[in-house]
Amino acid sequence: MNIQKSICVFAADSARPLSLLERRFMDTRIERIAAHCRCIVIMTKEELTHLYLIKKMTMQQIADESSCSLTTVYNRLKKHGIDSIKTWNRYPNPSSSQMDLIRGSLLGDANLPRPRFGHLHCTTSVRFVHSEKQKDYLQWKYQNLSSIAASEPKSYTSGHWEFKTIQTPFFLQMRHEIYPKGKKIVTKTFLNALNEKAIAVWYADDGSLRKDGYCVELYTMSFSAEEHHTMIEYFNERWQIQWKMRQKKTRDKIYPMLYMNGSKNIDRFLAMVEPHISPCMRYKTGEKQ
Repeated sequence: MNIQKSICVFAADSARPLSLLERRFMDTRIERIAAHCRCIVIMTKEELTHLYLIKKMTMQQIADESSCSLTTVYNRLKKHGIDSIKTWNRYPNPSSSQMDLIRGSLLGDANLPRPRFGHLHCTTSVRFVHSEKQKDYLQWKYQNLSSIAASEPKSYTSGHWEFKTIQTPFFLQMRHEIYPKGKKIVTKTFLNALNEKAIAVWYADDGSLRKDGYCVELYTMSFSAEEHHTMIEYFNERWQIQWKMRQKKTRDKIYPMLYMNGSKNIDRFLAMVEPHISPCMRYKTGEKQ
């Protein structure tokens, strides 16, 4: 007998009509029972093999399509003897171009979240966050990283947009190198892995060009004075570009940051990054939008 019909018959035979709260409870139970019945119908070994191994759908995707829980899909796979596949094995490793974008972003607005306890404790992802004004820039990053992205960019009530990559042991290893004591740091080793594209992304994230064109700033205030000296030395030796350090007062605190002046120095830097900067951020190179 139809589930909803049987409950309606029960209600009709009751001594009193159901209250609004009881009807809502019944509706919820109907939905849950119906979803459970759908799971029983489709969770055969053949169908799971087709969805999970041939179509390469994730357990969460199968659960969403089947209107059931992730636990139900996992239990059915286990019951049918189908070995689970690690999420990161379904995706390719980041390409060299994608790694350039990731490295530059990690020096800017991106971060590597602390891994949570549980079955994914040996992995983490890269989290990209930008404001509403820079959502086109975030979309550009997503388009370049879509093959390893866990989801499309989403907006949040706090007024920012973000997306994350898939969780992999590779990114956890990066976190161990960049966050050795839980705080992001800059090392000479990490800087030596940068190229023009990575530096362009870093500048697009945290840099600015003064309106008169005579000063470029890089908002590196989360790093220590010692790390600033490392960055200055790196740019001077590797790119023959001279940055300087100065103190900036923000919210009653003083932080170090990088800046450069001198037309030849600025022209050299902007000529290096301009070909690799997202079109929506080229105003930072002096290009009129």
